[in-house]
Amino acid sequence: MGEIYLASDTRLKRDVAIKILPEKWTQNASAVERFMREAQAVSALNHPNILTIYDIGEHNQIKFIATEFVEGQTLRQRMECASLELSEILDIVIQVANALTAAHNAGKRAIKLSPNYPNAHDGYGFYLKAVGRHAEALEKCRQAQRLDPLSPFAHISLGYGYYFARDYDRAIEECSKALELNKYSTFAYRNLGLAYLQLGNIENAINALSKAVTFSSGGPAFESYLGYAYGIAGKRQQALEVLENLLEISKERYVPAYNLAMIYLGLNDLDKTFKWLEKACEERSGFLPFLKVEPMVDNLRADSRFHNLSRQIDLPR
Repeated sequence: MGEIYLASDTRLKRDVAIKILPEKWTQNASAVERFMREAQAVSALNHPNILTIYDIGEHNQIKFIATEFVEGQTLRQRMECASLELSEILDIVIQVANALTAAHNAGKRAIKLSPNYPNAHDGYGFYLKAVGRHAEALEKCRQAQRLDPLSPFAHISLGYGYYFARDYDRAIEECSKALELNKYSTFAYRNLGLAYLQLGNIENAINALSKAVTFSSGGPAFESYLGYAYGIAGKRQQALEVLENLLEISKERYVPAYNLAMIYLGLNDLDKTFKWLEKACEERSGFLPFLKVEPMVDNLRADSRFHNLSRQIDLPR
């Protein structure tokens, strides 16, 4: 979430990267909270394979995160220029694994150093969700909720945990509680819609996901989940319209490959689903680690292409 710009630090005479929260999100409490949580989580890490955060703040009501600027090619650009040697591939995999291990250990340290800090419990809970340790993840989310009972995101996060654990009724219950605290929460509507989909309640699912699109002012990520729902519901024309719209938007600005993959999944076009999931892997999508527990992709798990993809994004347990 956010737009990234190259900037110059005039005091220390260095280039920096500035990530800002787009104006359309500034009045969305859940989006603001997620943006700040991202900065807090990364700032707690100190590792050569993890970006360094210099500052977070607000200027003229624009929230921003200032980070180090790493010059050079992205992994995707490197792969497009030439094929990678096996030794280089292994080097990249080792660096990513080391960074993930550091993030995992930092989550546990944050809880030890500040046991009453809700974000530490919830942040570690996201790691536990991704690796399928559902009981532990839910307990961490409950701890965060007990420490900050008025946080809509605490309910969203717990609901997400129930969703991954395939307890859809409780996921719906927690998302509904989040909406009682913030009726404009895009993430609550998204998770609510996805849970309804898994229960086969198509009408409620499309209604909730449509609200997520509305309150996100047409955010591409939220549109993609609605497109997925249309595909699952057999509303092929509506799904294709969403897909065509996002592909058109992608000509002007970034649209995550993962989200395009989800629409193709809803349309049951598995070849294009895997094509875009591979691109998402190149983009290092933050959603990919959750494929191990994501109910949306359960029908892909027997496919050899899914096993190959899973090996590329393997997480330490």
